[in-house]
Amino acid sequence: MRQFRLSILLSAALSFTSVLGQSAYKGQLRVSDEHFSVQGDLLRVHMKVSYDNDVVNKGETLLFTPVLKTADRYAHLTSVAVSGDSRERYEQRTDRLRQRRRINVPVVTRDAQGGSRSFVYDTTVPWQSWMAGASLYAVCEESSWQGRDPHSFEDLLLSRLPLGAKGVSGRAYAPVSQGGGLRTASAVNPSWVQFLAPAYDATTGIVATGSIQLPYDTKLRKKHYQQLADSVAERIGRMTAVSGRRLISVDLTGYGAPIGNRLKNERRAADQTLRLKQALTDRRITGQGDLRVAWVAEDWDSISRLVGDAPMTLRAATLDIIRSIDVTQGREQALQTLGSGSAYSYLQRSVFPRVCRLSYSLRFSTQAAPADMQLWRNMPSVITPDNFYATALAYEKGSEMFCDIIDLAGRLFPDCAEAAIDAAAVAILKGDASRARTYIEPWQTDPRAYCNMGLLYLLEGNTDKAEVYLRMADAQGVGQAHEALRHLTW
Repeated sequence: MRQFRLSILLSAALSFTSVLGQSAYKGQLRVSDEHFSVQGDLLRVHMKVSYDNDVVNKGETLLFTPVLKTADRYAHLTSVAVSGDSRERYEQRTDRLRQRRRINVPVVTRDAQGGSRSFVYDTTVPWQSWMAGASLYAVCEESSWQGRDPHSFEDLLLSRLPLGAKGVSGRAYAPVSQGGGLRTASAVNPSWVQFLAPAYDATTGIVATGSIQLPYDTKLRKKHYQQLADSVAERIGRMTAVSGRRLISVDLTGYGAPIGNRLKNERRAADQTLRLKQALTDRRITGQGDLRVAWVAEDWDSISRLVGDAPMTLRAATLDIIRSIDVTQGREQALQTLGSGSAYSYLQRSVFPRVCRLSYSLRFSTQAAPADMQLWRNMPSVITPDNFYATALAYEKGSEMFCDIIDLAGRLFPDCAEAAIDAAAVAILKGDASRARTYIEPWQTDPRAYCNMGLLYLLEGNTDKAEVYLRMADAQGVGQAHEALRHLTW
């Protein structure tokens, strides 16, 4: 029965979905209803900012400034001042006495029952082509009228502007590459989007991965390892709660950062990983032979990747040192002298702490779904990504029902590469670049994702990267990528 519908499952799961706003300023500002559009020579930025009544003390002011950033460019948008009640009354009296007119005061809507407030942020900034690939940050600067030094917080709101690749006409578009590679496209052709069939493999099963951040400069105690083990055990418990699923193996990898002597760093990474292994072994989660460990003394690969995306000065010089000078030949010493130590100070403050972590990979066996569709209704717990894909194929590719099923599979099975890449494909079809990136970014180095990664970059207007990914997919024989390149290259 190919026409079998997951009506109950779909309606139940879809009822729990919602679009959650991003947060800033220690999670106390909530940003939602974001809309970005290119209007002639201007980029219009529209969003709703909500916060509780006590977001700042009565005598304080919080300056909210959205910032657009790439690796080497940035643009500050109009700032908005959010003041506590006493400070706002003081400013209003000053306005009247000095006949002053402030231009950064928001029109605030108050929810007396909910104890919250909100304002609509709406501004424009001269459009520049680099903004198509920019990230949106919120810089919040708090200050008081006692004259204390202000403290700033910077939070990432959106990794890419969700222009939806829509211009003034509302059609999906991709700007012309400055390098002269891909032509302007009025839309991403649905025939270019690639869908993958998730394969059921009883021997491989399902793999779930995760990472636990570790303190950069603090020695862990026994209770900390117990807490880490509890976190992994909780994930295993959630996964094995599904009928027919059994844990096969656990792989642990500890990652360290440059903290003084390299030999000590290796010992530290090994010790942390082995202690977590022991804590898991004590819980008898899996057999000793099925719990494997490895460690990396100094994770320079991740450091290099983070530096490449960091808004730091001397970024190119820092990357050059990391890539050209071996660790044993004085790499760290060269970084410490770069820019009188400013670059290394940034690494210690903003990069090294982010690479200290314990990563785990959990492998589970799964029970095949019954062939009798009648049993599906009675055994929803054994539904797998391939079941969803087979059900979606009962509808026309690109239809509303097909897209809903594929998107639901991507949300229910975030650890399945095919389900995530297919859900990204659906978002690309809808012109939703932000949602597509959420699904596909964890798999961007997976060759199976190359075609849709290229189309995502095309949707975002980054035609240089789009061409790179499409050519890699084409080299693997992906027909959709070949077709896209044939239409888009000169």
